[in-house]
Amino acid sequence: TQTFPASAAGPDLLSLIAGSEGIFGIVTEATLRLHAAPAASDYRAYLFRDFASGAAAIRSAVQEGMPSTMLRLSDADETRFYRAFARAGQSATLKSRLEQAYLDARGFGRQACALIAGIEGEKPVVASAASYFAQIARKLGALPLGRGQGGRWLAGRYHGPYLRDPMMDRGLGVDTLETATSWSKLDALYAAVRAALDAAMRETAPRPGAHGVVLCHISHSYSDGASLYFTYIFPRALGGELAQWQTIKKAASDAIAAHGGTISHHHGIGEDHLPWMAQEKGQLGIDVLRAVKAALDPKGVMNPGKLIP
Repeated sequence: TQTFPASAAGPDLLSLIAGSEGIFGIVTEATLRLHAAPAASDYRAYLFRDFASGAAAIRSAVQEGMPSTMLRLSDADETRFYRAFARAGQSATLKSRLEQAYLDARGFGRQACALIAGIEGEKPVVASAASYFAQIARKLGALPLGRGQGGRWLAGRYHGPYLRDPMMDRGLGVDTLETATSWSKLDALYAAVRAALDAAMRETAPRPGAHGVVLCHISHSYSDGASLYFTYIFPRALGGELAQWQTIKKAASDAIAAHGGTISHHHGIGEDHLPWMAQEKGQLGIDVLRAVKAALDPKGVMNPGKLIP
């Protein structure tokens, strides 16, 4: 492919290769685009009364063109989970009880959702964007938690995955999945996938009454929609974990496909998501992928069995 900044010379062949998961060939050379390191950064936390108002803040910001590095909204369960994790091993203090009483009185109860707004770039741009998002959040009734909370999230953002192995050692299973859809379908998709995961984890639990936990956050946002990133934690059926996981995964994937979500926003297809590719791409789309595969890899040696059902 060429390195033109833009071109109208037919379809963009680079987009055909990017995301093809190695089924069309091997990338042997790449031209990179460099960006200057940001001169300033601003990470702040906000607490919204519910998921819908937090999502509305993100939607408003991205549709109005506000520059941002990230706008991450945790749902109520994820917000409570990480808050409990941060206080693990600590006894409740008078201060923490007063804080919770204050939040409850202000309407930030069990449905409250935390949002991290990260902005990086030149100092005037960062200052302006941070102030602008603060105005959006204020109009939607959010409680500003300040740079301290934002900075603590940034410093500890990779700590969560280290919980996986200790949980697995104690008989729990942990996995993630993600999707994306338009703003108009986001609420319904969120509710459907949560319900599907919860029901499947209860159905496959090793003992009656056992259940799992579903956490979710908006990880990426666009003018016309957003990505939902789910983490689910469940009591493992020891000796039958693979079948258990497959049941849970299928339930969530079926819900995604039925409610207007893409089967993958950024994790990819591989083999796990193959059963839902034809529904998303349509038969003509699959035929196009097969034709490209036949032209570029006629012997079918490049990562066979992936991406194309």
